[in-house]
Amino acid sequence: MVILFPISKSTLLLMQGSYLAVKFLIMINRFLAYSLVAILGLLTTAGCKSYYHPKETENLSRPISPQIDTEGSVTADAVAATIEPYKAQLGEKMQEVLGALPQTLEKARPESRLGNWLADMMQKAAVDLFTDRDIAFSVQNYGGIRVGELAAGELEVGNLYELMPFDNELVAVELNGFVLQEFLDHMAGSGGWPVSKEVSYRIQDEKAVEVLIRGEPIQFNRNYVIAVPDYVANGGSDSKMLMDRKQYKSGQRIRDLLIEYARKDGGPFTAELDGRVKRN
Repeated sequence: MVILFPISKSTLLLMQGSYLAVKFLIMINRFLAYSLVAILGLLTTAGCKSYYHPKETENLSRPISPQIDTEGSVTADAVAATIEPYKAQLGEKMQEVLGALPQTLEKARPESRLGNWLADMMQKAAVDLFTDRDIAFSVQNYGGIRVGELAAGELEVGNLYELMPFDNELVAVELNGFVLQEFLDHMAGSGGWPVSKEVSYRIQDEKAVEVLIRGEPIQFNRNYVIAVPDYVANGGSDSKMLMDRKQYKSGQRIRDLLIEYARKDGGPFTAELDGRVKRN
């Protein structure tokens, strides 16, 4: 059964324009697509207010369908011309070179150059942002890294958008030694997550053993503050033990912090396997 709704001719024109615009956006580089959809939405809203002032309307019954037949049309070329200036600006932003990568940084378990570099950058940012907290170390969930490597060569802003496409915020979480051990066991049970150099442990029987924090054994009778993505702090990646723990928010996206700190550093960007996470 097809449900019919009364639709004015002016509304049909808008629907056709939006449909063609979306078809065009699908062909755009995925980095630009998210931003361009928002821009196009603003342009479409402005267009509705500026150009469509029907003096009279006629109620029509049409099935809701992408195949809209109207007397007017909005061509893909017109949409492309409207978007092009914004696309060019975003393209320049994504192609900004932050520095050189002398060697490929790969993603792997239980430890990797890419994971070490990322977690150490997070730790630098966390120490600067949470000046009234003693940040023991930083953790990035393995699944939050969305590329297999950062290839040797020039590191561009767009590479870091590929690396971390999600808008996860850097937060600090306070937890006691028992909960921290549970969290480390959880990471060990999944093969190991990227951690900053302030912590080390060995994976044995899917548990974290020989845990050292700044060279000292973990103390179960004290509290620690660690930096993690808000996704993890709120229980993501099965980190339920962190839920309802005291959080301190930075208001900063991890990806934006990586770009900022990489820009300040200027490269070359290197990382080594230092044995912070071992298996047996």
